[in-house]
Amino acid sequence: MRDRTPDPADPDMTTGERIKFYRQRRGLTRPVLAGLVGTNPRWIKAVESNQIRNPKLAALQNIAAALGLRDVGLLTGGEPIGIDVSRGPGHPSLPAVREAINAVTIPSREPQRLDYLAARVDAAWRAGMPHPITAPSSASSCRP
Repeated sequence: MRDRTPDPADPDMTTGERIKFYRQRRGLTRPVLAGLVGTNPRWIKAVESNQIRNPKLAALQNIAAALGLRDVGLLTGGEPIGIDVSRGPGHPSLPAVREAINAVTIPSREPQRLDYLAARVDAAWRAGMPHPITAPSSASSCRP
């Protein structure tokens, strides 16, 4: 093991070491990453410890997506290989959510005045506070 801070741009770093680096940087455990990828933690450990040296491209794409990387090349140290982060069927409710978002219309009226919005924030703040705390001066904090 190296005695210095890992650098994923280091050409001597293995794919497994890069996966471990990005997994730890994201704060994920092996079981969590395995669950996101659809495999088991032993497989992740085998890749990270170089027992599996060349995972299949599909597996690398799944790992990259789970780690929030848009380029598999960051894991392999090779040429950029972009991935489509929206692969797969997605969540079953996704079409309904997409339809609801796209159905929202933005009114074409003038925006509310700042003093009106500040008064509404102050009133909401006071209504939601069960004990006496003074609300921050929202009007003064909104002005340039």
